[in-house]
Amino acid sequence: AGRDLAALDRRVRTTPAFDQHLGKLREGEKAYAKDAEARELAGKGRLPEALAASEEAIRMSSRQAPFYATRASVRLRMGDAAAARQDAERARALDGALFEPAFLLGLSSLQGGDLTAARGALMKAGALWPDHPGPPFSLGQVAERQGRKEEARSRYAQAAQLDPEGKSYGRTAAEALNRLNGP
Repeated sequence: AGRDLAALDRRVRTTPAFDQHLGKLREGEKAYAKDAEARELAGKGRLPEALAASEEAIRMSSRQAPFYATRASVRLRMGDAAAARQDAERARALDGALFEPAFLLGLSSLQGGDLTAARGALMKAGALWPDHPGPPFSLGQVAERQGRKEEARSRYAQAAQLDPEGKSYGRTAAEALNRLNGP
């Protein structure tokens, strides 16, 4: 039986269909490498270069939600909330089970002033990753802008609790709590 499987494997690997499939996998691998490059460049603050790399990744493989999420993140950091929102929506349409597109949709909506859309997307992001401090912190910002101080306090407290060492949102959430609880 082992020899039969080995012979079958050799026959399959020498077909044009196998070569075509393998070629697609290799193209995808290059696209993911380009997306990783874009994320690295963004991390270094080289946003125009990061944007170019993310656009190249999308050109190489346009059906990958993470690539649109990368471009959304870069565009958001560049201050283009409308374009970031479009990319986040595209990423979410491709894979609605991913945290990053939902979170970026919430952030871009918040930055663009659409508090209702921001709230809905951030609630979804929080459901996808309940232990991430970003959604409750951003929901605190939404509540604060809408004049709902008690909810804002609760959300900021939740963010601070999820990030007690203040590595990402905790310190900023604690500052927001102090400001709301002020004199």
